[in-house]
Amino acid sequence: MVFEITVAGEVNPDPAEACNARWESSNGIAALGRRTIDYALGRIPESEWRHSPGLEPIWLWLLSAPGVGGWQLLHVSQDERDLALKLAWGNRPVASV
Repeated sequence: MVFEITVAGEVNPDPAEACNARWESSNGIAALGRRTIDYALGRIPESEWRHSPGLEPIWLWLLSAPGVGGWQLLHVSQDERDLALKLAWGNRPVASV
């Protein structure tokens, strides 16, 4: 389940569990989601992705799922959601662009 909250303070993640964890606005999350899709499509090189990643693919998939009352944080196509799920399982397609 994902909730909308107001927060203050510093994020203190376990380095073994998360990289680049931070608080982010809904617009920032949308930009990170778009970056993940671009990476999955091969538009962002691996080296650039490692330096500045987007969302973990499973988070893109979860945050783009329609919620109660149609609430949805990320608006992406079903094809893009499917692509994120494939990326989460390690199946990155070759770019055709």
